[in-house]
Amino acid sequence: MSPLHRDLNPACCNFWWAPPDEFQHRFAGKPWRWVQLPKRTWLADSGYKAPHRDSCASLAGKIIDEGIHNPVCVAALDDDREVSRGFIVPGDWYESALAATV
Repeated sequence: MSPLHRDLNPACCNFWWAPPDEFQHRFAGKPWRWVQLPKRTWLADSGYKAPHRDSCASLAGKIIDEGIHNPVCVAALDDDREVSRGFIVPGDWYESALAATV
């Protein structure tokens, strides 16, 4: 197996997946600020610009209001350091993924 490209985040295999309600439940008590990452930065290390940061509830609300049909990559920042990254996925994501493998 080839090593990861030098521009890839070495933690990319550890990103989490959660529907909006699970995201809120899992992270609501954390003091972190959240950013939605553009697709070109999904696998990048943390060298991206994040001028707008939301609370967990605010970000989840925006994503739900926009209508979530595809995964949305988000990162949590504590001060300016990334502490978590994952994907908010549609509510039926797990079932759809399982059905697609059958």
